[in-house]
Amino acid sequence: MNEAIRAAKAILAKVRFDDATTTARGRRAHARVVATIEAAEQLAGIETQLRIANLVALSGLGGDAALKARAEAEELIWPAQVDHKAA
Repeated sequence: MNEAIRAAKAILAKVRFDDATTTARGRRAHARVVATIEAAEQLAGIETQLRIANLVALSGLGGDAALKARAEAEELIWPAQVDHKAA
């Protein structure tokens, strides 16, 4: 299980489900924020993977657009290793 989700569960473990105090409401909100941030980070990773898959598919079609798609896919896969001068 992800560390952020564990942290959110630990926050919620300190609060009873029927507690309506300001402190309890704040802790529930904090747990939601932690979980939402984690979900957003995971979604960003999925979006990047989908972008790479689309670029790889486009690079198989040939032409100038395919060369640009391949270069962009390589940049996303190996950001620190792509030599732009060689392209």
